[in-house]
Amino acid sequence: MSQKLDSKEYLEKKKYFENIITIYGRKPVLEAFEKNNISIDKLHLAKTNKQDKTLDLIIKLAKQQNTEITFHSKSELSRISKNGKQDQGIAADIYCQFLNNIESLDPSKEKYLLALDQITNPQNIGMIIRSVTAGNLDGIILPKDGTSPINSLVIKSSAGTVFKAKIFQCKNLLNHTNDLTKKGYQLATLTTSANQNLLTSEINHPTIFILGNESKGVSQKLQDSCQQEFFIPMQNDVESLNVAVTAGIISYLPSLRK
Repeated sequence: MSQKLDSKEYLEKKKYFENIITIYGRKPVLEAFEKNNISIDKLHLAKTNKQDKTLDLIIKLAKQQNTEITFHSKSELSRISKNGKQDQGIAADIYCQFLNNIESLDPSKEKYLLALDQITNPQNIGMIIRSVTAGNLDGIILPKDGTSPINSLVIKSSAGTVFKAKIFQCKNLLNHTNDLTKKGYQLATLTTSANQNLLTSEINHPTIFILGNESKGVSQKLQDSCQQEFFIPMQNDVESLNVAVTAGIISYLPSLRK
C-alpha cells in the first residue's frame, strides 16, 4: 500500500531526501566522514578501485559510523557521481543539516542575507559561501532553478565552510519575493546606475542582497522586485567585479555588524 502524499511519514521522508546531496572524490568524502556534524547516508565505491591508505581509512570510518557501503561498476558510479572523470571511484550521499527552506526565514534572526540568481559556476558559489560564512551576513539563499547545486566542486571551493554555512533553498527566487517583502525584508541589487554607495550607506533594515549571473547580472524581473539599488565605487575605469569578489565586499560591510 502506497503512502499518502500528505501523511506525516511521507512528508518527513520527502524532507529528508530533499536534503541529500552526492559528493565525490576521495578527499571530499574523507573530510565528510571526519566531520562530526555530517550524517552520511550511503558510501558508493567502484568495484575496480585499487587499495590505498585513503580508501582504507574511508571504509574504516564508514564501518565505524554504520554507513551503508555499496559497490558499483565504473559506469554505474559515474551515473551516481555525475562526474566519472573526477570521482576517483568513490561517492557519498550526505544529509545536509545545514540546508533550510526559505519559508523558515525570520527577519529577527536572519537580518542580512545574500541571494544568488542564475549563478552557474560552482567555484564562484563555493567562494561566495565561504565569504558569507566568515563575514557579517546571516545566511545565503540558493535557488534550485538555474543555480549550480551544492556538489564536490562547490564544497572544495568553499574550503569546507559549506558544512558550517546557513543555507536557505527555494525552487525559484522570483516566486518568493512578495512573501519576503511581507515578512519585512527589503530586496537590494547592485548596479552601476544606482545612486546609493554601498560602502557608505547605513543599512539598518532587514535586507537581502541579490547577486546575478556572471555575464547577464540579475534578471530584469528580479530587479523590478527590488526596493533598493546600490553601487560599488571603482577606480581606473573598471566596470565590474567578479561575483565572488562582490559577495566578499557585501559580507564585510561594517554597517551590517551585529
